[in-house]
Amino acid sequence: SAVLEVGEHIQITQDPLGGDKTAGQSHTFTVGASGGLGALSYLWQKDGETIPEADTESYTLLSLTPEDAGSYLVIVFDEVTDVVQSNTAVLNVTTEGLPLSGVAGAVVLLAVCGLGGVLAIQRRRR
Repeated sequence: SAVLEVGEHIQITQDPLGGDKTAGQSHTFTVGASGGLGALSYLWQKDGETIPEADTESYTLLSLTPEDAGSYLVIVFDEVTDVVQSNTAVLNVTTEGLPLSGVAGAVVLLAVCGLGGVLAIQRRRR
């Protein structure tokens, strides 16, 4: 006799969260998922590209660099055929002192003077 196993479709119960970080900090993306048949598997992506060996419900980036900024998501699948994708989490990474994106109310002016090899950087606030 045949056995028919029926299970609930996979559901994302907690989407990964992005954030605004400074270079050198760490960030962990975590997804919550339930349902499916058998064990759930995970496949993390950054900007549409699969991240090698990122195959658990959490993905941690240590010592962030501006290159780590991007859109992250995870694909969750079960042992049969069910597949779901999380919402996208956007990670922004700035460097200390000079943010990669503007700061409200602040104007950064860079004055470069080539006097005898001296480089002057001036920062002003309005």
